[in-house]
Amino acid sequence: MIKNLSTIKKDFNTILKEDTAYIKGDLKHLAKYFFKRQDKFIRLAKENKSPFYIFDQKEFDIAINNFAKTFTRYIPRLKIYYAMKSNPHPYLLTRIVKVGHNIDVSSGRELAIAAKLKPRSILFTGPGKTEDELQLALKHTDRVILNIDSFTELSRIGRLAAKHKRKISAGIRIFTPLHGLWSKFGIPLNDLSTFWKEAQKYPYIDLQGIQVHMSWSDNAEPYIKVIKEISKYLMLNFSKTHRASIKFLDLGGGFMPYKTEGIHPWSTKQGAVINAIAKASNKQIDFSDSYYFEKTATLEEYAKSISNAVNTYIAPNLSCDIFVEPGRILSTYAMHILLKVADVKSTKKIITDGGINIIGWEKFEEYYAPVLNLTHPSTTEIPCTIFGSLCTPDDIWGYSCFASKMETDDILLIPYQGAYTYTFRQEFIKSLPNVVKL
Repeated sequence: MIKNLSTIKKDFNTILKEDTAYIKGDLKHLAKYFFKRQDKFIRLAKENKSPFYIFDQKEFDIAINNFAKTFTRYIPRLKIYYAMKSNPHPYLLTRIVKVGHNIDVSSGRELAIAAKLKPRSILFTGPGKTEDELQLALKHTDRVILNIDSFTELSRIGRLAAKHKRKISAGIRIFTPLHGLWSKFGIPLNDLSTFWKEAQKYPYIDLQGIQVHMSWSDNAEPYIKVIKEISKYLMLNFSKTHRASIKFLDLGGGFMPYKTEGIHPWSTKQGAVINAIAKASNKQIDFSDSYYFEKTATLEEYAKSISNAVNTYIAPNLSCDIFVEPGRILSTYAMHILLKVADVKSTKKIITDGGINIIGWEKFEEYYAPVLNLTHPSTTEIPCTIFGSLCTPDDIWGYSCFASKMETDDILLIPYQGAYTYTFRQEFIKSLPNVVKL
C-alpha cells in the first residue's frame, strides 16, 4: 500500500476544487487569417509532394519584430539570443542573424552550426559540457559567452583556457527554490558569492554575468520573483565593487505564444485527475469542452512586468545589460505543416498522408492545434478524428477540422507548428518531409 495515500487523496480533492488555470475560447481567427492566404498554400501543394513543412518568413519576421520592438521599448539595454533548440533549421537561424540578433546554443553541435553563421554573439548554456565542447567554445572567444553550469565546469574551463591562453567571457547559471525539477541546471543562488570568488583564481575567465532560466512561464510572475531574489542576494553578499563587475543578467526564455494552440481537457490538471479516476472505475468520460487555452500573458504584459522588476530591484544597485533567450515565442510562427487527405473511411474517420512523427510523438496527445481544410474551407469545425498514416492507433492529428466537408486529396494546413516540432521529429516508419519556403 502507498504510504502517503491520504496525502494524495487530499491533493486530488484540492485540484478538483481549485480555480482552473485555463480559459475557454476558439481559434476561428486563425482559420479566417489562413483561409485568406489559402491560394499560396494550395500553389505549394501543387508544386511539392506532401507532406511537407512550410517555412513562412513573413510570419517569422512579424514575430521577431514584435518581440524586439515590445521588449526594447520597456528594456532599452536588451540583447536578444534566439534559443536555437526550439528550431535549428538554417532558414530560421539565417534570418535571426540577418536582422541583427544573437543565438543561444545548448551543445557543441549547435555551437558549431551557429559559429558558421557568425552572429554578433553566441551564448553557450547547458549542463555537462564535454571537454571537446569547451575546446570548441575557446576557438570562438571573439563571440562566445560561456554560461558556466557548475564548480566542476569552472575548474575545467579555467584549466583549458590557461592551457590555450585564450580569455573567454563567461556567466554563471543559478537556480533558486522556485525552480523545482529545473534545479538540474546551474548552482544554488546561495553559492553565487563563493563561485564568484573562486572564478577570480582563473585569469583567463572573464566572469561577467548571471544566468537564470524560467521555463514554460505563462506570465511574468516567475521572472519578477527570481529578479527580486537575485537582487536581495546581491545586496547582502556582494560588495559594491563586486556588483560593478556584473555586466549582464540573463533571464533565459520560457515566454509562451498567445493563443496559437489549445490544450485538450484531459491534459489539464483537473482533467487528468478525472480521467485517472474514470479509468480506475472502468468508465468513459465525455468532456463538455474540446479544448482550453492557458492564461498566457501578452508580449506587452511580459515586457512591462519584467521591466518594472528590473527597474525596481536591479537598476538602483546594478548597471548591466539584460539578456533574454526567446525560443518558442518566435519559432512557433515560422513553420506550418501541409498534409493531404489520403482516405475518407467515414465522415468521422479521416486518414492523412503524413504521421505525427513529423512533430514528435507526444505533442497532440496533450495539445490541440487547428486543422484547416484549404480545399473546402469553413470557419466552423466539423467533428472527425484525423489520423496520420503510421501503423499505430495513437497517430492522431486532431478530433475536428475547420472544413465544410472532407474528401480524398483535400489539402490540410496545420499552422504555427515551428516550435519543438521540427526539433522533436523522428524517422518512425516513414521518411521525414522536406521544408519548403513560402
